[in-house]
Amino acid sequence: MQARLDRLEGVNRRKNAVLQGLKMDAKDQSQLKMTVEDIIKKYMEIQIETKAVKRIGPTTCLIELKNTEDKIKLMKNKRKLREYKEQKIYINDDMTKEERGIQEKIRRKAKEERMKGKTVKIGFQKLIVEGERWRWNKEEENWNKDARELEKKGVTPKKKSKN
Repeated sequence: MQARLDRLEGVNRRKNAVLQGLKMDAKDQSQLKMTVEDIIKKYMEIQIETKAVKRIGPTTCLIELKNTEDKIKLMKNKRKLREYKEQKIYINDDMTKEERGIQEKIRRKAKEERMKGKTVKIGFQKLIVEGERWRWNKEEENWNKDARELEKKGVTPKKKSKN
């Protein structure tokens, strides 16, 4: 039952993004929506269609997009926000509390690996270290090589029994 609810929640969040770091004076939702769309258009140089922009914290707002193509476009161009000098603004996926916890573990591990001098990339629910993909296994509470990574090397990942 809980897994089904989590899947449903994930589907609803799929087209959403969270913008953090924006000092919002606008109490009016339509003004906030215009401000966010202007920043995206000016600094990210993309045009997207938003369904709604809702304030969810003092410097955080939820961006509901009309389609997944716009979400992909937004996420691919989010690094361009570094050019926004007035404030440090970040755009991330809209995640559940559990997913945010996993992403935090991934960021910590990435920092450790970078301190060792390794090349690291962070993706959604994955970490790429020196070209090898790793995922956090929440059941076992440890890092596992991504199944695709194992397939490249000719290793078949073990299937878990449903006992």
